[in-house]
Amino acid sequence: MAAECTLRCIAFTPLRKNNLVGLADIHIEPLGLQVRGVTIQAHGERRWIGLPAKPQIGPDDKVMRDDKDKVLYAAVLHFPDPADRQAFENAVIAAVLAKHPEAFDGLAAQKPLIISER
Repeated sequence: MAAECTLRCIAFTPLRKNNLVGLADIHIEPLGLQVRGVTIQAHGERRWIGLPAKPQIGPDDKVMRDDKDKVLYAAVLHFPDPADRQAFENAVIAAVLAKHPEAFDGLAAQKPLIISER
């Protein structure tokens, strides 16, 4: 049986760059777990999050890069069930907006909220 969890935004740092809106630290009750560095992103009417990831390290102990010289990242947290990921994503965005209603200010006019469906 799954326990009900409550998500609370304990920190938000605005950081506008391309689709990036900012970084959030999320506290999950009753687990007492904090997920730090969740990226909050938006494009037009769509809003989504990015879970923290770590750089991939190659056999030579150097950070791996793609053909465009961008760092490759590996997932640290993963939701096997897309519905669980969507629920978490919705809850994170709601938690950010509850504490920082201005988080998405200045972006294109927000019509009905559309949260990414992956």
